[in-house]
Amino acid sequence: MNHLPSSLLSGISLFALLAAPPPPAARAALEFPRTTQNLSIAALDAEAVAVFPFKNTGQSPVTLTAIDSGCGCTTGTTAKKTYAPGETGHVRVIFTTGARMGAQSSVLIVRTDAADATGDAKDIPLTVAVDIPEAFIVEPGTLAFARDAKPDDRLNVTVTATGEVPLQNLTATATNEALRPYLARNPANPDQWTLSVTRPNQPGTHSVLISARFPGDIIKQTTLWIVTPASH
Repeated sequence: MNHLPSSLLSGISLFALLAAPPPPAARAALEFPRTTQNLSIAALDAEAVAVFPFKNTGQSPVTLTAIDSGCGCTTGTTAKKTYAPGETGHVRVIFTTGARMGAQSSVLIVRTDAADATGDAKDIPLTVAVDIPEAFIVEPGTLAFARDAKPDDRLNVTVTATGEVPLQNLTATATNEALRPYLARNPANPDQWTLSVTRPNQPGTHSVLISARFPGDIIKQTTLWIVTPASH
């Protein structure tokens, strides 16, 4: 029976060891049970808060490198930056309502040093949708002058506070001075105003920013759009 020299066997063993693929690296993974939350708040609440829990389900630590927001109204924070395998935590998201009303949405991007299957950094988008009740309503919501309207013709809308908190003051600022917005408070209903605008000479779409002030120096705003067609 022939035997291979021991030196040859050692060379073959070394070659096999060098040629073998390296063991897979320990994967890190930050898992969120949900990445979208819908929030409902009161009309004059200053902020809405959402909590997104997560867990490191991988085999190595995960470090959160940044939480980016495309809107200055939304911020996200965590208790710390690095989470060990099996450790849990949460991202606390604060949406500042400001003067906003109606349906709002904001997205934050959680950036980590964990990688996906392709080796690229794995970013996690978190979405917060906030329903902010209207603190006041404008009826109708848009105005359109008739094509044959005269330069001094005026159109009106009614502005009414919707909640139990009284509307203290109302202002109207036009993008076109020719609109000449004029506000008159209803003596029979202090929470209701009439806003009238004058037909401008320039055709096109114009706007008036309506700002309402409530107790606590809370400001809410909406935009009234006015369409002026070209004359015959």
